[in-house]
Amino acid sequence: PILADDDEARKRFRREIQILERLEHPGVVGVTDRGSRRHGSAELPFFVMDFFPGNLLEAMKEPVDLEKAMPVILDVLRALHFAHTTAGGVLHRDLKPANILI
Repeated sequence: PILADDDEARKRFRREIQILERLEHPGVVGVTDRGSRRHGSAELPFFVMDFFPGNLLEAMKEPVDLEKAMPVILDVLRALHFAHTTAGGVLHRDLKPANILI
């Protein structure tokens, strides 16, 4: 969480928003809006992302055979490749099943 008096955290958050806005790819949920709201004496930044209907990868309870899983795996890898190369070397530092929607 961003603390109201933590200028450095707000700067990092704004930088993350700028990075997300560069990631225009079908495999990456896009940013639709951004701004800030006053909270006490501080301006707190926020961003809004597109709605993506789906389920979290981590919510899958039953094993999926490789033939069914491969298209999903390839989509994730294509999005990561785009971020790492085309979008200027963005490195996703929190890639986990809770951050992948299918």
